[in-house]
Amino acid sequence: MAPEVCKKKLDSIIDEIFAHLSDLSSLRRQLDKELRDGYLQMAKARSNMGQKSISSLQYDERQIEPSIFVEVNKEGAGPHSFNISKDALQADLDSTLDGTSLRKRSTKCSEVIETVGPDFVESEPADGKSIAEKKAKDPLLMFGVLVPQALRMSKSCFERSIPVITKICSTQAVIVCLKNEYLALRSQL
Repeated sequence: MAPEVCKKKLDSIIDEIFAHLSDLSSLRRQLDKELRDGYLQMAKARSNMGQKSISSLQYDERQIEPSIFVEVNKEGAGPHSFNISKDALQADLDSTLDGTSLRKRSTKCSEVIETVGPDFVESEPADGKSIAEKKAKDPLLMFGVLVPQALRMSKSCFERSIPVITKICSTQAVIVCLKNEYLALRSQL
């Protein structure tokens, strides 16, 4: 590769690195804000409910299942990309139970869930292994039915931080790939 072409390529890589560093800095500020707000709201909830009401002793860690997964995709020699995906059961539930095709009725014996679609009618009792049982539990219910609003706000702050974290990881992976490309081109000079 000609030295002039190589130098122009190095300059464009440096410009890209600085652009990604700027994005990374703003994403980190956003993440810091969300986490700070989440911890502050959790502290408010602890003071409202009592110091021992919100702790790891309140729930059984063996029964906790993730509701969000982060998938890592690696395409060839390029950077990793990080994507958020819901739990497989939750995704199945969302796809089969949209607001237009679900109707809930109470009967005398037990509750029956009917899924009414354009071509079929499906019934199943809510007692056994049903679709409603597959739905992910709200983790706040481990602390009681009436939890403080601050605890709900804390949960939403932490949920909003998850996409920001995946963007930070993807941006850092791009920066590392650009750095390696820069070093490889620089060694050719």
